[in-house]
Amino acid sequence: MACGSGNFSREFKKMGAKEVIGIDISPEMIKLAEEKTRQESLDILYLVKDVIGLEKIKEFDIVAAAFLLHYSKTKEEILEMCKSVYKNLKEGGRFVTINQDPVNPIKDLKEFGAVLEGPNPLKEGDKLTVSLYEDMKKTCSFTTYHWSKDTYESCLKKAGFKNIKWSPVEVSKEGIEKHPDRDWGKFTNESYILILEATK
Repeated sequence: MACGSGNFSREFKKMGAKEVIGIDISPEMIKLAEEKTRQESLDILYLVKDVIGLEKIKEFDIVAAAFLLHYSKTKEEILEMCKSVYKNLKEGGRFVTINQDPVNPIKDLKEFGAVLEGPNPLKEGDKLTVSLYEDMKKTCSFTTYHWSKDTYESCLKKAGFKNIKWSPVEVSKEGIEKHPDRDWGKFTNESYILILEATK
């Protein structure tokens, strides 16, 4: 869900996933995902759909979402997204998502590709501006919303989820070897993102 240009979808397929379906609200992103997937000769179905109010497509082992829930403008939208994920999982299936830090997302990690700005102190529902960088040059900016851990967990539980777990991001050995000059300790200690998991 929120597959964008399909980067994660393609990786899952290459890692051996039997079936992958990518969903995004943007027709432009889906078109780009389809083009890239054709170039790599992979079998992935892409659908233009809004996660809010999404119907049951089928029951999957895993629903993954890189950056989804923090686009919710209201708590009700978070709950609706969680319900959409829940209905598309098998019993015992897992929801895995990358999410903005619900405690302190305001960070300047330009050298790692992102700067997050917003009011201080932050309140529930406050807008954040996320600016993405490549080689220290800004490429684009967009809006996300700040929600607490309690809000996310409450919505997940209302949707039926259990075993809710937050984990810090880790840097792979390959990543460190590819970019040995970067301060990876800063990235892991001050990261603006966390991994959020829950099971049906």
